[in-house]
Amino acid sequence: MVPGFTEGLMGALLAVRMPLVGLPDLDALHVALAVLAAAAGGLLAWRHHVGRQQQAARDRAEAAARAEAAARDALRDTTERYRSLLNHLSVGVYRTTPGGRIVEANTALARLLGFDDVEALRRRHVQDLYFDADDRDRHLARLDAHPTSSAEFRLVGADGQVVWVHDYPLAVRDEEGRIRFFDGVLTDITPHKMLEEQLRSAKSQAEELARLQSSFVANMSHEVRTPLTAIIGFAALLEEEVNEQHRELAQLVRQSGQRLLETLNSVLDLAQLESKALNLRLEPLDLVAEVEEAACLFRPIAQEKGLRFDLGPLPLAYARLDRACFHRILCNLLSNAVKFTAQGGITVSGTLEGTEVHLQVRDTGAGIGETFLPHLFEEFKQESSGLARSHQGSGLGLAITKRLVEMMEGRIAVTSTKDEGSTFTLVFPCLPQNGAPPTPRRLLHDAPATR
Repeated sequence: MVPGFTEGLMGALLAVRMPLVGLPDLDALHVALAVLAAAAGGLLAWRHHVGRQQQAARDRAEAAARAEAAARDALRDTTERYRSLLNHLSVGVYRTTPGGRIVEANTALARLLGFDDVEALRRRHVQDLYFDADDRDRHLARLDAHPTSSAEFRLVGADGQVVWVHDYPLAVRDEEGRIRFFDGVLTDITPHKMLEEQLRSAKSQAEELARLQSSFVANMSHEVRTPLTAIIGFAALLEEEVNEQHRELAQLVRQSGQRLLETLNSVLDLAQLESKALNLRLEPLDLVAEVEEAACLFRPIAQEKGLRFDLGPLPLAYARLDRACFHRILCNLLSNAVKFTAQGGITVSGTLEGTEVHLQVRDTGAGIGETFLPHLFEEFKQESSGLARSHQGSGLGLAITKRLVEMMEGRIAVTSTKDEGSTFTLVFPCLPQNGAPPTPRRLLHDAPATR
C-alpha cells in the first residue's frame, strides 16, 4: 500500500465512528474535514503509485514485444542464411526421421534426384528412393553400430534414372539416446562408378589381349621360327653343295632367312616383355667371363670389316643377373657397334664405382644425331628410315636392351657425337666380395685387325 494513505484512511474511519462529545460543532467539523483531507491525500498518492506501476508494466510489455520482434527477425535472418547456404551447396543435404519422412532437403539434392523443387522431394518417402530396398536396412544397421559410417548405394530419381551416391550420415539422438533424426550429405558418384566400370572392362580386355598375345607368341615361336630355322640350315648346306653359279643364290636365301629370324626374335621378345611373360632367372654372374664370351662372337665379324676389337680394363666383379638376358644385352650393343662402324674399332671396358659396376661399349662409327638421342630407345625408331636408310634392322634392339637392363635393376646411358662414334654404358649393382676390393685388370690384348 502507499505510505500515508493507510494512516489517513484509518484516521478518517476512526473519526467517523468516534463520538464528538464535548467538542463544539465547529471544531468537530474541522476535525472531520482534516480527516477527509488526509484520506483524499492518501487516495491521490495511491492512484499516483498505481499509475507508475501500470506505466512500468506497459514499458516492460513494450520492451518484451520489441525483444520478441527482434528475436523473430534474427531467427528469420538466420533461417534465410541457413537455407541460402544449403541451397548454394553443390552436394545434397538432408534431414530425415527414422520412419523415413524427409524433414529438410536442399536444392542440390532435389536437382540430383531429378525433382522440380524441394517440396516435391519432401513429399516422397525415403524408402521409395532406394534402388535396392535392402540397402536402407543395411545402411541403418551399420549406422546404428557405427554412428559415423558412410556408405555407397543407388537411388532412383524422379525420372527413373539410377544415381550412385555416397552418403555421410549422422544420427541425432535425444537425451535418452533414441534417434530423432538422420542428418547427412549425399554426393553424386555416378561418374566415378562409370569410370570404375570402364576401368574394369578395360582391365578385362587387357588381360584377354595379354592372354591372346601370349598364345600368339607361343604359336609364332613354334609355327614360324621352327621352319625358318630349318630353311636357314638347308640354305647353309646348299652353299656347300651347289656350284659357284648357284652358291650366291643359296647365300642370299640364308642371309635373308637369318635377317627375318632376327626380326621375328626381336618382335617375340618385345611381346614377352610387354606382356610381362618373361621370367628372369637371376644368378651370380662373372661379368668378365660373360663379356669375353660375347666378344668372341663379334671379334671375327669386326675383323672381317677391318676393325679393331679391343677388351680394355675390366674389373673382377659379380652381379646377380639373368645369363640369357645379359648375353642378349651385350650382343645387341656389340652388333650395333660393328654394324654402324666403318673404320676404327670397338672397345669394351669397365670400372668399379662403389657398389656398382660400369661396363662401356665404345665405337668409332657413324654416331647418333643430337635430335634423335631422346628417341633412341623407342620401339621401331631408327635415325634413318624409309627406302633410303643406310642400315638394315627393325629398330627393336635398343628398346629391348633398355627393358632388359631395367628389369635387372640396372641402367643404360649413351653419349654420342655424329660421325665420331658412340659410347653405351651399362650400370649394374655388383655383389659384395670377400677380401680386398677388386682392381681393374686387362684380360686380353688384341692386336689391331689387318685391313
